[in-house]
Amino acid sequence: MKLICGIQTEQNATINVANFISTMDKITLQMQSSGHGDAETGSGRQKSYGFAQCYGDLSPTDCTLCYVEARNILPRCYPSNGGRAYLEGCFIRAENYSFYDEFTGPGDGPECGNRTRAGPEFEESVRKGLSQVVSVASGNVRYGRAEVAVGRAVNESVYVMADCWRTISATACRACLENASASLLGCLPRADGRALNTGCFVQYSDTDFMNSLPVAVSCWRMRVSNDLSIVEGLIVFGQWITSLVEVAGCNVDAACPNQRHHDQEDRKVVPDQAVVAVEASLVAGRSWRVIVNVIVAVSGAALFIGGVIIGVYVWKRRIIARKRRDDAEKLVKNLNHSSLNFKYSTLERATASFDEANKLGQGGFGTVYKGVLADGREIAVKRLFFNNKHRVTDFYNEVNMVSSVEHKNLVRLLGCSCSGPERLLVYEFCSNKSLDSFIFDLDKGKELDWEKRLKIIVGTAEGLVYLHENTSTRIIHRDIKASNILLDSRMRAKIADFGLARSFEKDQSHISTAIAGTLGYMAPEYLAYGQLTEKADVYSFGVLVLEIVSGRRNNEGESSDDTESLLSRAWKQFKQGRIEPLVDPNLMLGCRKEEADVMKEMVRVVQIGLVCTQEIPSSRQSMSKALLMLEAKEDPPLPSNPPFMDKETMEFHYTSGGSNEASIATISHSVFLPRAQAIKLICGAHPQHESDVFVPNFFSSMENVSRQLRTSGFGLAETGRGVDASYCFAQCHRDIPLTECAICYAEALDLNFT
Repeated sequence: MKLICGIQTEQNATINVANFISTMDKITLQMQSSGHGDAETGSGRQKSYGFAQCYGDLSPTDCTLCYVEARNILPRCYPSNGGRAYLEGCFIRAENYSFYDEFTGPGDGPECGNRTRAGPEFEESVRKGLSQVVSVASGNVRYGRAEVAVGRAVNESVYVMADCWRTISATACRACLENASASLLGCLPRADGRALNTGCFVQYSDTDFMNSLPVAVSCWRMRVSNDLSIVEGLIVFGQWITSLVEVAGCNVDAACPNQRHHDQEDRKVVPDQAVVAVEASLVAGRSWRVIVNVIVAVSGAALFIGGVIIGVYVWKRRIIARKRRDDAEKLVKNLNHSSLNFKYSTLERATASFDEANKLGQGGFGTVYKGVLADGREIAVKRLFFNNKHRVTDFYNEVNMVSSVEHKNLVRLLGCSCSGPERLLVYEFCSNKSLDSFIFDLDKGKELDWEKRLKIIVGTAEGLVYLHENTSTRIIHRDIKASNILLDSRMRAKIADFGLARSFEKDQSHISTAIAGTLGYMAPEYLAYGQLTEKADVYSFGVLVLEIVSGRRNNEGESSDDTESLLSRAWKQFKQGRIEPLVDPNLMLGCRKEEADVMKEMVRVVQIGLVCTQEIPSSRQSMSKALLMLEAKEDPPLPSNPPFMDKETMEFHYTSGGSNEASIATISHSVFLPRAQAIKLICGAHPQHESDVFVPNFFSSMENVSRQLRTSGFGLAETGRGVDASYCFAQCHRDIPLTECAICYAEALDLNFT
């Protein structure tokens, strides 16, 4: 809405800017927990003071986003040593002195709208609304809102809201609000106006600009308002309950006299506007006894209802937990009396007490050891990392699921041990270990010619077809990658590691689940929405196919300076009609006729890999279709751009339909929080720029990047010329929502000055 900058300039930009960033960072945590915050950093003339506050109708999430926007706008004042910014939902200020007690200052005044709303009834309603919110907001609540009817019209109202900053006293708050209200009266007969003062904010309009106060916001305001007394807290809670009762059709005239028809008092207060209703009654001199009795009664009823709801919730959780425990116990008994059960001591002897010399590898869920049983059979024993009750239950369920499938291209589960100090899984032993040890090794890769690689690709496809289509319960593997494709003595592919596998019935279109897997192999719709179908495995298979052909990892460039992904490189080479630069050097062939036929076959396989990695799930073929293409029984369709290819459109366009979208996004969000944590900071070795020129360029570039991030999760910008030009780039991981992306970017911006 407005940015007001100071008149003095920075004396030491390097120190002051760093202090400013640190101060803003300290305020971030306070904003997330309470909706307002203040902090200081540094000492002497270079000390930075900061304050920010969200308006009272903002939810915690909107508050965090508004603050992220505000802290990116305030640096526009540079090289001024201070400034304040008013946004649609929040306020921010930074100075080089303590300003917390100030409630008037230069720049105070109204911002009047352009529309005119003539008539004495409208002007009188504005005056009444301003009077109401000033009375309410000048108390400890520091926030007021009202809706006042215009004359006797049914559908015409004036909406008014007022906020005082938490750092000023109640006396200063009232003085600021009265000054702001008086200045706003000068806007009449304009239809709307805002007073942007040093210590407060007041706004009126003939259109409803205020957010509703749902349960989350009301409870958040009660929890975080440290200045509220217990009685005021009960008032706010009671108002919210009262509004619910009225919405349900109950008569609450005794509790909220201001809710009566406007014919009686020529005004009304919206039912869900909890902060004004009872406070306005108190200011008008209503009886404390009636109000308190109503609040106690309504609050008591609410607590009782809340207790019942919590009790039912806990009871249901216990029922579910008991059922899971009973099912697990039944499964344990069945396993203990079946051929799947191995004694812990037997496996301990087979692996020489899990000797490091027998270690075959380590994955995300455990370490695998080679073992030899007493009868000479070679086995692979997976020693699982987890050892808690919840995961143990999942362990038994996974054993039950995986033991029911059997196919020549799936690693066979021989059994498990559930009686010892830890849980162990026993698989058939594959003597040639995993595929990645061959295709990503320049020397060992020579052992896999094209014929063997094609058989591995086809075998993997056959295993996935069996999992997806030929079992009574479909299984999605979720972690198809080179290290999970084992090779037996005949170099036959066997899909391994079902730790992330999920089953779902034939009539299910998808399942919503927490995101898990390996980046680079995960399908974009799964990363974006947590929506899992068998097409997620198809995508992973497509990436694996390209890795087998190229001998390169999906996230590995041709050189240390090359950041282009394998998927992008494969698409470009395919479009150009020449895949030779993509093919593993160990497979490069001459020009003999039979070898030319092999090259055509490679082109076909690359095309199938690209078809399997299409951005839209419906554009990907099923695994059974992919298998027919690999066997040359069907022609593959022409692929289009893989996801995230073009810089101009570096956004995932697939949208998830149906009512599950919100819950899917919630699951994704909860799994990856907190993501805005520093992992590593690498500073350049170039000499320092001229601060007075470079720093403004830097902030301008970062602001441009910020706008791009909020819409696409990706941005780049440049500002200035010559040695003091600023070039900036930022990108969020594609598995986080744009809301988290904006917050993470603000945290990353701080790291440039820490």
